[in-house]
Amino acid sequence: MPEATAEKLKKTPAAAEPGRNQRTAVQERIDALETGAKKRLDHLLESGNAGLSRIDHFLERVSKEDWTITGMRRRFVELRSKAENAGTSALKRVDEMPGEAVSALATAGRARIQDLSRGLSAIAKKLESAPHGPPPAR
Repeated sequence: MPEATAEKLKKTPAAAEPGRNQRTAVQERIDALETGAKKRLDHLLESGNAGLSRIDHFLERVSKEDWTITGMRRRFVELRSKAENAGTSALKRVDEMPGEAVSALATAGRARIQDLSRGLSAIAKKLESAPHGPPPAR
């Protein structure tokens, strides 16, 4: 009989070992999945926090602005004056163009005439994109 128990002992660890290998393989797989999930969660948290900080920055900037009617009116007046200044400078440049055109044609430098042509084209584009008519009255 002692031989029978010795044979059982030899068979039992050998029989249990494939189950143990499977458990360790499953455990290793679970550990790998857990590690990957942690990395992905960390990345998501990082990108989420970056987005939140951008939103906070934007909200901070917007909250400093004066959004009352008087504040908005002040902003519109500033924009209108900038537009009027741009129009005035464009008209001034247009007034100067005939003199430049005559001097360019008189010297007949090809590069000078091309520069003049580019300048006229740029002014034409600005004038075409400008809104027509006076601003609406309130």
